[in-house]
Amino acid sequence: MIAFDSDSYYRTIIDNNLFRSLGWTPPRPKEPYRLMGTILPRSANTPPRAILQTTTGNTTHIMTTGEK
Repeated sequence: MIAFDSDSYYRTIIDNNLFRSLGWTPPRPKEPYRLMGTILPRSANTPPRAILQTTTGNTTHIMTTGEK
């Protein structure tokens, strides 16, 4: 006899939100950063850089490998 798993039974209702109107789709997740370009080094001493822009505040950042 197979045991009834109530968590997985209700997970379908929670994941698909069966109480929403028909045809509803979840909102598309928005990425926090947009890659604007890259800066490739001309010498071995300079690390490569990426130019990033925030999608919410339109702030531009220049990042190198390992930065947070």
